[in-house]
Amino acid sequence: MFIITTAERSEHIMSEMKRNLEWVNRISGMAIIDSEMVGQVIDNVPVAATRDDMVDYIKGQVIDEVFIDIPHAKSRELTPLVMELENMGVSNIITIDAHDPRVQNSIRIGFESVAPTYQMIKAIAKSLNNDIKFTPENTMMISPDEGGMGRCVYYSQVLGVQLGMFYKRRDFSRIVDGRNPIVSHEFLGDNGEGKDVIVVDDMISSGDSMIDVCKQLKNLNARRIFVFSSFGLFSSGLERFDDAFKEGIFDRIFTTNLIYQTPELLTKEWYYSVDMSKYVALIVDTLNHDKSVSQFLNPIQKINDYVEKYNLK
Repeated sequence: MFIITTAERSEHIMSEMKRNLEWVNRISGMAIIDSEMVGQVIDNVPVAATRDDMVDYIKGQVIDEVFIDIPHAKSRELTPLVMELENMGVSNIITIDAHDPRVQNSIRIGFESVAPTYQMIKAIAKSLNNDIKFTPENTMMISPDEGGMGRCVYYSQVLGVQLGMFYKRRDFSRIVDGRNPIVSHEFLGDNGEGKDVIVVDDMISSGDSMIDVCKQLKNLNARRIFVFSSFGLFSSGLERFDDAFKEGIFDRIFTTNLIYQTPELLTKEWYYSVDMSKYVALIVDTLNHDKSVSQFLNPIQKINDYVEKYNLK
């Protein structure tokens, strides 16, 4: 296995890899795409290439798997690399919760996006000591915008709960920081008064939109407000989330450990890290044994079994 990542993420990735000895024993080297670190060693794994020469390095080695972990901001650099790997014989790409599934149109090989739905459901139940009811009378799923409705519809169906959505009304006459500013979030859906609501999105960037959505849900008299997000970037810092939590705007935020988490973030009372190490390891192991990964692409039976047992408690 060969790892492609950034200098900032390298140590975090290796600490996660060490949880699975089978992975660690197969890692032959890594490429750091944003810094000249060739010759250095990170957790006993040599840095063997840079962004410019990593493809040539891979071609000269016997490598069965390439693990790519780069920030969303650098994701555009992924397409030419994937196409190069495709020409070398890569037959399928599997990613976690693709921000825009249309990226598959840029490559000519298989592309699958896996969602952390099952892990999120287990995480919220565990973190609240089973103090949440997955029933239409008690819980509601919320999409912060129309683009994320697909994720919420899936959660709503497997949990058997109500669904709502916010529509982003933008000012198209102005551009601020490269985008049209959001004027307001308009809510569409059933009454969520007195219910636990779970806001689902693929990514938290600055957090402005997410906090605004939570404020509006609070004004609609939601009982408790939780946030599910696959990737928590928190690009504008954590202070605004600290303030929002103190004001009672939201109760807890759940993001995965698929990207770097700062030590400060992990200490926050309002934050819960959803561990995806075992899930990713199972996918890799299944592929190595030439078995179907359909159970990971749509784990509906596994979720239904868990929810059924949970509701009986």
